[in-house]
This record gives sequence, C-alpha cells and structure tokens, in this order.
Amino acid sequence: MCECEEQRSESGQEDAEEKVLDVQEDVGKVILSGQEDVEETVLDVQDDGKRKYLRFAAAGILALVVIVVVVLMVKRDPVTLKKKVFVTEYKTAVNRELSTYIKNPEKHADAVLDLSKVDTNETGTYPATVTYNGKACKFSIKVEDTTPPEVVVSSTVTVMVGEALSSDTVIETMTDDAGIAGIAFENGSLSEGTVDAAGNVVPAACVFDATGDTTNKVAVTDNNGNRTEQTFSVHVTDNLLSNVEGIGDRTVAVNAENVNYMEGINWNELIKTVTCDSSKVNLTEPGRYPLTYTIIANDADAASGKAATLKVVKAVINVVADTPEEQVASAEASPPEESPPEESPAEENGGDEEWEE
Repeated sequence: MCECEEQRSESGQEDAEEKVLDVQEDVGKVILSGQEDVEETVLDVQDDGKRKYLRFAAAGILALVVIVVVVLMVKRDPVTLKKKVFVTEYKTAVNRELSTYIKNPEKHADAVLDLSKVDTNETGTYPATVTYNGKACKFSIKVEDTTPPEVVVSSTVTVMVGEALSSDTVIETMTDDAGIAGIAFENGSLSEGTVDAAGNVVPAACVFDATGDTTNKVAVTDNNGNRTEQTFSVHVTDNLLSNVEGIGDRTVAVNAENVNYMEGINWNELIKTVTCDSSKVNLTEPGRYPLTYTIIANDADAASGKAATLKVVKAVINVVADTPEEQVASAEASPPEESPPEESPAEENGGDEEWEE
C-alpha cells in the first residue's frame, strides 16, 4: 500500500509540475505575444508619424519646385515684339509707352526701352531696342511725313485778260513743317513757284485769255512730297490798260512848276476815269519818284451790285537838274510797271480790285 501510495504521490507531483510548466509556458506565450503586439503598435505609430512627416516634406518640396519653375519660366519668357518696324509722324514726339512695342508688357515691367537714336525732326529709319533680363531685342522706327501743307486761298480773285496772276494774290496763308518746295497752277500756268538760294519762295503765275468767270486750282508741295490743292474762283475782266494810252515814265526839271502828270493820257468809252497820285514826288530834289495811276472801268452795275473794275499802274517820274529843254517836255510814254505802289490799297490786293462808285 505504501509503495502504491508513494507511486501515486510521485505521479501526482509530476503531473502538478507539468501543469505548472504548462501554465508558465502559456503565461510566457501570452507575455511574449503582448510584447510583440506592443512592439507592433509602437512600430505602427512610428511608421504613421514617418509617413505624415514624409507627406509634409514632399508637399513642401513640391511647392518649392513649383515656385522655382514659375520663377524660371518668367525669367526665361523672352520679350516678343508686336512688329519689327514702327512708324511715327515727322516733327511729333515719339511714343515711349512699352505697351506700344511689345506683347504682354505686364510680364516685362522692368524691360528698358531705348529710343535715344530716333530723331523725328528728320525723316528716315532709326534703330531702337528693348532690353529685358540682359537681352536686347532690336527693332526700327520709321519717321515719315504724311502731313500736307496747310493752304488758305481767297475765294474769288479778279484779274485782267492777258495779265499775270501771281500765287501771292491767290494764297492768303501756307504753312508746312518741312518747308514749301513748289507752287503750281492747274490752268494757264506761266511759271511755277520755286525756292531760291536764300530759301525764299518765288511765286507761281498764270494768265487768262478770255473774259468771264471761271475756276482754277493752285497746288502747294512741301519738301517731303506732300501736296495740297485748293480751288478758287476767278473773275476775268478786260485789260483796262489796253484801253488807256499815254501812261509811262516821265522826266521833268528840278523845281519845275505846274507839272501836268495827266498830260498825253487818253482812254476810250470802256474806261470811266483815270487819276494820278503824285504825292511822293519831290520836285525840289533830283531823283526817281513813283507815280500811281488808277484806272476805273465803266462796268459798274447798280442793279446787280457789281462794282466798277479798278486797275492800279505804277510809273516813274525822273526829276533831273540842268535838263535840256527837249528832255523837260513829257517823254514818250514807255511801258509802265503794273505793280502798284506800297501804300496803294490795290497793292494790298495784288494790284486788282473793284472800286465802288
């Protein structure tokens, strides 16, 4: 009995020890499993933090790259000209707005425009540049004169048959920045206006061979080829001087008395009267003095309000000392000078005007 009990006691003790070992093993497994779970949890937390950090870092790097790319694109975006040649008007200020010359000027606000070689006072083609980001873009500015002369003419002028009509009588004003090069009449031209060596404009002249009312054109050209034409009306009358004889230069002795300036002057029925202005003659001093003869035609028409035609003719009287008797007498009339004297009202209107009775 004792041996059996001892055997059972030993067997129970072994079973108990095995169970304890099993429990310890199970506890160990549980502890080990818990440690692994904790470690995995810690690793998961660490990995999640790293991922978040990496995401933020990647986003920051991407933003920086975008900024750098944009900056580089802006810096590398070249200036684009709207065209290679620009035109500006002669004698006007050249446009200095950047937007006039390049596309997208808002992207190149710091571009530098150089127009220093452009001279609008002379026609021609001039170089210009716009510099951006250290690179110069070249283009040209062409200065052209497209502005014609400004010309104002009289609406109506009066001239006699066969008498030269000067452009000075027709043109009241003419101006041009480039200067006048020439003047010409469209019809009946006798001579064209030019510019002499001193730069003075020599007037043009035309003539009419029949009486009546007509029109004509006068053209003014500037030094750059621009041209202006103006039309004016012309009233052509009989040549009054051809209806008068005896007007010409005269010679008298110094201190002569009772000089008759109308001696030998006659006219026909087409002329109403002829008068002489000798107010500038000084018979006490030898010299040449002007005589102004005014011829008034017999063509006034009260019904229509037409005034009589007037013609002013300039002659000369020579006052000489110790003149032989034959020279003192009225000299045979020489062809008179038909330009009026300085103070004559008719001279201010080119020598021809109408006189109201």
